[in-house]
Amino acid sequence: MLGHLIKHEFRATGRRMLPTLGVLALLGLLANLSIRLLESGFGDGTVLRILLVLFVIAFFVGITVAWIMTLVLMISRFYRNLLQDEGYLMFTLPANTHELIWSKLIVSTVWFLLTGLLTGLLMFLTVANLVNLSGDDLNVMFIGLGEALDMLRDMGVTNSSLVLLLVEMLAAVVLGCLTTSLQFYAAMGLGQMSATRKGLWSVLAFIGLSIAFQIISSALLGGLGNSDSIDLVINSFETMIQTAPGTVRAANSGIGITMLVELLQGAVLYVITALSLSKKLNLA
Repeated sequence: MLGHLIKHEFRATGRRMLPTLGVLALLGLLANLSIRLLESGFGDGTVLRILLVLFVIAFFVGITVAWIMTLVLMISRFYRNLLQDEGYLMFTLPANTHELIWSKLIVSTVWFLLTGLLTGLLMFLTVANLVNLSGDDLNVMFIGLGEALDMLRDMGVTNSSLVLLLVEMLAAVVLGCLTTSLQFYAAMGLGQMSATRKGLWSVLAFIGLSIAFQIISSALLGGLGNSDSIDLVINSFETMIQTAPGTVRAANSGIGITMLVELLQGAVLYVITALSLSKKLNLA
């Protein structure tokens, strides 16, 4: 059933996200073309140059709009589909609460990743145009990257450790998207318990959850700072980064610790979301 829910969710969200990303890609191409034309001195007329500059500005505005659209769509789909009148239908489907939550999480995360990937690609092209990066320059960059990797291998860094570092970085990004979505979901679930002003209570719940996690993180860091364990950790990291393999291991450990914190936070938020949907839901 989860597969059917995900397929339906992609169809529903794709009607808005695909045109949004398509417009962003078009604006990016127009902005890069405008940059090339401006640098070549094309169009001495003031009106034409203003138009080209407006294309560049529209591209950066489009990036902001695309991210806002992704976030708003993630929130609105969960709210309207599960917490309003549509929820009566959704909860009669042969699917449990966990499948309903994961269908939203997976689709939201995919759109976050696609938006980020497209934004990164377009920004790279824009920067390349601004600094007049040619094909030969790109070739030199790739050759330099390969030489840097060879140098790391000569210094004792294994391919497996580099692959692990890359996998951890990608996993951290995905986990961050999931946790961000869950924080909104948990806040909306808590707000929905109220009989009135559900939107206001959802906002207050989001702020409360953010403050609570900040307090817990500060308390944990403060407790570590007052103990000898933090000195052992710092000394261990200082020892590791004295060599290239140790630096990679330190990076792996740092990302791993960050992921563990994100995972614990996400687990708490997931439990809050699941319980609020299955036990205390008060549909509008």
